[in-house]
Order: sequence, then C-alpha cells, then structure tokens
Amino acid sequence: MKTNSIILGVIVSVILLATAAVLYVSSGSSGEQHYRTSINLVREIQQLSSGWSIEIARVKADPFADFDALTAFVPRMKRLKDELAGSARGIPDLPDRIGNDFRVYLSAIDAKEERIERFKTSYAVVRNSARYLPLATASVTQLAWDAKNEPLARAISSLVQDMNLYLATPTDAAKERLTAEVARLREASLTYPLPLTNALANLFSHAEVLLERQKPMEDLFQQATSNDISDLTDKLADNLQFELGRKEIRSVYYERGILGIIVFLGLFWIGLAIRQRLQSRAAATERSGAGTVPLGPVPVAQLAAPQAPPPEESRTAAEIPTPAAAPPAPAEPPPVAEVIPLPAGFEESPPPAGFADEMPAERVSRPAREESIFASEDTEPPFAGADSSTARPASAPSETFTVQQGFLADCVATNLTASTARIAAGIDRLRMIQNRIRGALQDNDAFLEMHDGADLEEEMEAATAVTASVRREANAIADVAKRLASSSGASDGDGSHDMIDVNACIDEALELTGAESAATIAKRLGNLPEIFASRADIRLLLEKIIENSIHAVDGLNDRHGTIKIDTARKNDEILITIIDNGIGIPSDRRAKIFRPFYTSRDGAMGLGLPLASHLVKKYEGAIKLNSLPGQGTVTRITLPAGLPAHGATTA
Repeated sequence: MKTNSIILGVIVSVILLATAAVLYVSSGSSGEQHYRTSINLVREIQQLSSGWSIEIARVKADPFADFDALTAFVPRMKRLKDELAGSARGIPDLPDRIGNDFRVYLSAIDAKEERIERFKTSYAVVRNSARYLPLATASVTQLAWDAKNEPLARAISSLVQDMNLYLATPTDAAKERLTAEVARLREASLTYPLPLTNALANLFSHAEVLLERQKPMEDLFQQATSNDISDLTDKLADNLQFELGRKEIRSVYYERGILGIIVFLGLFWIGLAIRQRLQSRAAATERSGAGTVPLGPVPVAQLAAPQAPPPEESRTAAEIPTPAAAPPAPAEPPPVAEVIPLPAGFEESPPPAGFADEMPAERVSRPAREESIFASEDTEPPFAGADSSTARPASAPSETFTVQQGFLADCVATNLTASTARIAAGIDRLRMIQNRIRGALQDNDAFLEMHDGADLEEEMEAATAVTASVRREANAIADVAKRLASSSGASDGDGSHDMIDVNACIDEALELTGAESAATIAKRLGNLPEIFASRADIRLLLEKIIENSIHAVDGLNDRHGTIKIDTARKNDEILITIIDNGIGIPSDRRAKIFRPFYTSRDGAMGLGLPLASHLVKKYEGAIKLNSLPGQGTVTRITLPAGLPAHGATTA
C-alpha cells in the first residue's frame, strides 16, 4: 500500500476513532447511574418518613412513651439526605426544573425535622402538665372541703371538667373562656389560707400551660405527620424517571453511533486495500507492455465517442482505448474470425440493461440458470418500482396498517440500507467483470485467456458467484418485505385526528383482542375528558398492551387469568392502568421489552410493546411497566388530558 493511501487511512481512522471516543465518553457521562441512585434514595426517604410519622403518633398516644425511638430517626434521615444531595450534584447538566425539585424536597425534609423537634419539646411540657393536673385538683379539692369552702370545691371541679373537654378538642372560644375563669379564680385565691392559696397556684400553673400549648402542639403534630414528603417523593421520582428514560435513549443512540463508526472504519480500510490492489495490478499491466486492457469499467464517454488514437508506438498499454460498440448489420453477421462454440451450460442472451451503449456488437454468454438478481421464478421482485396500482389493492390502507407500516419502516431502515449497500457493491463487481470479459472478446487471438493471464471460464464462474451473493442479499430484503406485509390489516378509517373517548377505545380494544374469552376482565373506568388524537392510534396502543396481558395469563395452571383495567384523571393527565396476574417478566428481559424485534415467543415479531411505546411518545405521554415473575405485570400509561399530540394535524 502506497504511503499516500496509508496517510489518508491513518487520518480518517484518527478522526473516526476520536469521534467514537467522544460518543463513548458522552454515553458514559450522561448520569444514568446517578438518576437511578436518586430515585432509590427518594423512595427510601419516603419509607423512612412514613415510619417516622407512625412513631410520632405512637408516642402521642402513649403518655409514658419515651422519645428515644423518635431520636433514632434523625441520623438515618441525615444520611439519606446527604447521599441524595451528593447524587444530585453528580448528575451532569441537571435540568433546572429537576434541580428546583431537589431543593424543594430537601427543604421539606428539613422542615419535617424541625417540626418534630418542636413537637417533642411542646409535647413534653403538655404531657407533664396533663399528668400532674389531676393530682393538683385532688389536693385543692381536699383543702377546700377542709376549709368548709364548698363553692370553691365545686368551681375547681367544674374547671377541671372543662379543661378535659378542651384537651380533647381545643378551640379558641373554649380557650378564652377557660383563661378568664382561671384568672378569676386566681384573683379570688389571694384571700384564702396560705396552704390553699399555694395549692391553687400550682393547679392554675398547670392549667395555663395546657391552655397555652395544647392547640399549637396539635398543629405541630398534624404538620409533622402530613403527607408532604410522600407527595413530593412521587413528583420528584416521576421527573427523575422521565429524565432517566431520555438519557437511556440518548445512550442507545451513542452506542449505535459508535458501532456505525467501527463498521464504517472497517469497510473503509477494506475498500482502501481493494483500491490499492487494483491500482497495483493496473501498474503491473502497464509495465508488462503486452497491450492489455486496464482492469475496471470503461468510461461511457470513451466508448461512445472515441478520439483518434496516437501512433501505436507512442502509446502504453494502459492508454489503448476499448473500441466503441458498432451496431450489428442487418444483412451480415458481425466480423469475427471464426465461430466460437459456447461453453457447456451457457446460452446466448443480450447484454444486461444499462450496458447497451458500452458493449461491443458480439453477444456475451451467461449461465442458462442465471436470472435477474432482483426476481425469482415464481414471485414478483421485492423492490418492484412499477405502477403501484398493480402492486397493492385499490383500497386505501387501514389506520392500523398505516401506523404499523411507518413504525416497521423505522425499525428496519438500518438493515435495508446495509443490504442495499452490499447489493450495490455486488453490482459494481459484476460490471467490472463484465468489462473484463468484453475486453477479452475483442481480442480475436486469445478468446479463452484474458489479457492479464486469467482464464475466461474462471472469470465467468466468479461472475456467477457474485450474482448468487447479490441474489441472497435481495432475498434477505424480500424476506423482510414479507414480514412487513404479514403485519397489515383491513382498512377501517382514514387516520384522522378528532376528540375521542379513551374509555370507548378500551371497550373496542377488548372486543378486537377477544380478551373477555381469554381471561376475566375487571374494569373501573373513571370520568375522563375527551382528548384530541387518532382513534386508531389509541385503540392500537391499548390492543398491544392487552394482547401482552392475554399472552401472560394464557396457560396458567394454578389460578384463573384476570386482567384489570382502571382509568382516572389526575390534574392535567389521563392515567390508564392495566394489571394482569400472569407469568410476569424476568428482570433480565424487562430492560429489552421495548426494543424492536425482541421477543420470547415463537412466531412473534417482537413489535407489540415497542409500537405501544412509540404511540405513547407520539402523544407526549409516558408508559411504565413493572412486573414480578410468577405474580403479574402492571402497565401504567399517562397521556395529556385534552392536549393535541405533538405535530399532529387534522385530516
């Protein structure tokens, strides 16, 4: 290989490998692991917060409970909070809305801790006064009866009864009334004997503490045991899960880009080596001086309008042009020296289309069994580009077929592109061999031997082998086309967008899939608004999820198959939940179920769940699937309520 070719190859390789390295670094620095860690941490914080609230309620219900259990939650919550903050800082290019959600969530945790500390302090004082109030009341009552002060004893008894009612249901009106009564009795106690005055002062101090702190303590208890952390956890976890899905999709694109670069680099070096080899053979032919025709296709312009050649002695072998094709005379055969018999297994046939202006008048022999590489004996060409009215029925494609056809086209585009490139390379190879055969036929002195010493029969066998290879590629594409055709359905609409009822689409999907005959169907359909979408899209989306559940419950031996479908509206979203008690999905397969053509069932194409995911994303929704092997699967679909799909237009 020449130095210039090596330098070119090294430069291209360095550029492509640098690009692949950038893609690899980008795929590894997307922060997917930090997102997963953050989701797990917020779920742990939610569970710890719920346990903390339960412990607060237990302490409040038990007058003799200590606060050690409440205090034990503090270091555990601090550890989870610090880990969550560190995980959030480790996410590269964290979106602002996610960052705000993190700050709000951590602030809510700090607020809960502060409320619990205030509750502990306030409750300790209230519990102490509530514990000693009955003792102080008994002491005052006894002293009042000893002093023959029956009105005071009755007033104290009435006050304590009202205090007990206030502790059960603290209100502002009761607090004002009891505060005034305590102040009146305290003023009157100054005229009583000293022992009775001291006992009353002790009683009034406990009563005032309860009046002052009971209601704020109850408010702190309600705040400390609220569901704020749980609500914020659901919101933050959903946002993190959505962002994680976007990162995973981007990583897939990065991986495909790296694979494409590696494949292209390999093909580039192979092409460079082949080009260098052809140039070396051409240079060797020039040095031989034997007047051979240079290897490779002859330019059309040179064949169509050859210029006057210079003297033979001043030209090299590589500069001798191939004579232009002369049209056959109608009355006499072409001027050949002798009739050369065709090899066994060959028949005469006209030149292939596209070479009519380049080939000489002599006809070229081909194998009798050779056919067009794009057609078989009893089938139409898989890439027929003729009149489309002859290739498909006159009726318009159905809505379902239109959706599946577009999705399938996206899935197999890469495979078809690669096959087409290989077919083009095979055609170029055939053209090169054909030109070499043509050059050999023009030499009347040596028909069976090429100018460079190659055997003509070997070249013809090589052409046959290339033809067979190209036919295999075409048959592979034809097989993909058959699989595409097998997924088509009958026409039932025009695919227009309109305001549709999701619950009605669920009933239609159940009827189309025959779910009621395969399992017990339990529906709880909420009051949903109509959404602007294609009825065929939503129905097809539901069909694919329901079909997956039907296959999951099919053949259960230990229980009867059940499929539960719930719909509800939450804020600006429509929630569709489909639950089955089927065989479930193992964890190693759960990450692949949305990949096109991935399936675990024989005879399936592996396009049901990928198509459902494609349709959900088309309408700016989300789909989540959780499953436990042997127990069942839960699929949750979220769609915008009353909002048009992105890029959708009415028919």
